[in-house]
Amino acid sequence: MNSEIKAQLEKLAFKRSKPFCYSCYEETATGCCQHCGSDDLMRLIPEVGCEYGTD
Repeated sequence: MNSEIKAQLEKLAFKRSKPFCYSCYEETATGCCQHCGSDDLMRLIPEVGCEYGTD
């Protein structure tokens, strides 16, 4: 049951956040930064901030 709740929360986190390249400090539309090519992206929640992962 805990794994089901965690999966639902992770899905919600990805839905509410946007990929963000901290090196270029800009949002990205895909899984790679179009400016620098990095795939080491953070997740950005507007008006809250950014963090690696979904925790």
